[in-house]
Amino acid sequence: NPCAVGLHCSRLKHGPQVLNASRSSSDPSHIEIMTLEWEHIVLQVSERGFRVASRSAGSEYIGTYFETAHQLLFALSPQYRKAFFAEVGKGLRKHTMGAS
Repeated sequence: NPCAVGLHCSRLKHGPQVLNASRSSSDPSHIEIMTLEWEHIVLQVSERGFRVASRSAGSEYIGTYFETAHQLLFALSPQYRKAFFAEVGKGLRKHTMGAS
């Protein structure tokens, strides 16, 4: 469950999520996630933030720190971005319709 390891960082009620997230059994500072694109990513969590330790789809962003898991997922997962913007749009439409 992404929420259990702090990976659902959106303040939206039903925001975008990852498919799976779990703490690494070999190193508790590492979290393994599976993105909506089925990419396996290992994150290291520290006082500096979330760092990409490894990923199955290349080396882009490896070693890069992100302040929040939301920023990291926004950078790495096009489907996360798409779901995020869909939720924002839904909220705006609901708010706009309620204001009429």
